Amino acid sequence: MEKESGITQSLERIAAALEELNDRLEELHEEEEFDDFPELLAANDWLQELDEHSVQDVEVLDSFLAERQMILTKLPEKNRYDLLFDRVSEMIGKYYDAVRPILDAIKANQSRGKAFTISLKGVRQRTITVQTKFCNFLYENSMLQEYVYRRSPINTIKVRPSTIGIVQSLLSGHWMERYVKLCIERVFREFSNADKASYEIFTNVAVRFPDGANFELDTLVFINEAVYWIECKSGEIGSYVRKYATISQDYKFDLSRTFVVLAEASAKQIHSIQKEYGINAVNLKDFPSTIRSVFVKELLPNLTM
Repeated sequence: MEKESGITQSLERIAAALEELNDRLEELHEEEEFDDFPELLAANDWLQELDEHSVQDVEVLDSFLAERQMILTKLPEKNRYDLLFDRVSEMIGKYYDAVRPILDAIKANQSRGKAFTISLKGVRQRTITVQTKFCNFLYENSMLQEYVYRRSPINTIKVRPSTIGIVQSLLSGHWMERYVKLCIERVFREFSNADKASYEIFTNVAVRFPDGANFELDTLVFINEAVYWIECKSGEIGSYVRKYATISQDYKFDLSRTFVVLAEASAKQIHSIQKEYGINAVNLKDFPSTIRSVFVKELLPNLTM
C-alpha cells in the first residue's frame, strides 16, 4: 500500500508540474497577442508637465449651456497623471470582460483598503494573461498597495486596493469617460485633415439647471455646428436612461446625437432602450466602431461610406 501511495503522489506531482509547464507555455504564446499592453513603467515616467497653452475654447460650451439656461459650475482640471490614467482606462475599455472581476473586487474592498484573493481555477489562459498584466501594471505604478500572482497549481491573484482618492475614483468608473474620450480623439486624429473641421471635447461637465439642481454631463462633443452628448454607465442601468431622455427633451438636446454607452448591457436591453427612449444606446465593445462611423459623417459629409 505504501508503495502504491508513493507512486500516486509522484504521479500527482508530475501531473501538477506538467500542468504548470503547459500553463506557462500558453501564457508565453498568449503574451504575443497583447502587444498593445504597455511596458511596465515606473510612476515617474508617467508624470507630465502641464501645458498651460493647451486651453480649451470654453466659450462654445458656455454659449451652448446659456441657450438652455444652464450654468457651468466646474470643469475638471488637468492632472499630471493624465497619461497614466488614460493608459489604464484604455486597458479597461479594450479588455473589460477580462478585468471586470478585478474591478468589481477592488470596488468592494477599496474603502477599507482590504486585501482580497481571486481564484483563477477554470479561467481561460487568455483571461489570466490579461488580468495578471493589468494588475501588475497597476501595482508597478503605485495604483495597488499589494499584488501577488501565484501560478498553478494554486492559481490565485491577491490584491490590496489603493486608498488614494483619485485612483479609487478612476477604477470605480471614471475610466469609462476617459476611454470614450480616447476613442473620440482617435477618430479626430485619423481625419485631422478634413476640410473646415473643428471640434472640442469636454468631459465631466458640472452644470446647474434652471431649477437649481446640479448635474454632471459625462461628455459633450462639438463638431462644427453639431453637438453630441454622451453618457457612460459601467454599472447597473437603473432609471438613469429615463433621466437622460428627460434632460435631452427638456433642454433641447438633439436626441439623435444623444448616446449612452453601457458596459454591461445585453443586445436585448440596448434594443429596448433605443425603442423606448429614442436614445442611441451602444455596448462598450461596439462604441469605437460606432462613434467612428457617426463622426466620419460629420467630418466628411460628402464621403460615401
